[in-house]
Amino acid sequence: MTYANLIAEFGAACGMEGLKPDESGLVCLAADGRTLTLQQVPEVPGVIATVELAEIPEASASVDRLLLRANQALFVFDGMTLCRQPETNRYALVARIDVESLDVTGFDQELSRILQRAGQWRDLLEAFAPLAEEADGNDGSDAASPTGFPNADLIRI
Repeated sequence: MTYANLIAEFGAACGMEGLKPDESGLVCLAADGRTLTLQQVPEVPGVIATVELAEIPEASASVDRLLLRANQALFVFDGMTLCRQPETNRYALVARIDVESLDVTGFDQELSRILQRAGQWRDLLEAFAPLAEEADGNDGSDAASPTGFPNADLIRI
């Protein structure tokens, strides 16, 4: 199944008729207080999924050491990696999804797995350094909501 068709069927299953990637292959969703970005990049097979985890105002050597140690296990066992943008000190979890081999149910399960792992890493990063307040006034706390898809609170940004 193509990426565009999978996104359209996934959107329909979640009550978001007409969901589709923009002209650059980008789809952004919000679930459980997290932003999930899906991006189809021509040079990379599959789709790149990114979940923002935290912003840590000052660079933390202990968090960076944790990232280095965790990345090997994450990549080998989960196909994911943690990263930090040095200029913003924003941490994110990144995964590659082979969408051509998935149907809507498999895609739903893959997104849920990524979001679950992101929640675990956000909790761990929180233990190392306080999360910065988001610009929209979010205090960094996650409202109680189900983790799984389909999820009616998903929104197209």
